[in-house]
Amino acid sequence: MTLSLLVLGLLSTFFAVSMLTMITESIQLLHTQLDLAAYEPDPSAAGLVTAGIIGVSLVWLATAAGVILLLVRGKRAFYVPLIGVVLSAFVFIAFTTAVLATDPTLLNDPNLMDVYGQL
Repeated sequence: MTLSLLVLGLLSTFFAVSMLTMITESIQLLHTQLDLAAYEPDPSAAGLVTAGIIGVSLVWLATAAGVILLLVRGKRAFYVPLIGVVLSAFVFIAFTTAVLATDPTLLNDPNLMDVYGQL
């Protein structure tokens, strides 16, 4: 069970990395759908994306190391991947929010929650 949770965490890490890699394109698509001005990524967006990718990857590596150390010692380690999931989700959401916060046009749009432009 522990190893299957670890493999599932690795797949989730790959998914999170791909989502962070595509976030600026997703924001551009959102600008297009809401008929906003063209999206110009903030210079800090690339650094935030890179830091998010590194952060999510490091959480998985630390989780894998913790699991391996506990299994070698003959102890139960099923809870370590569960803790890793929570930490990874926190890191992913934090960096996604930070990238979205760099776009003042999107943040100031009154119709943000209404894709069709009706209030």
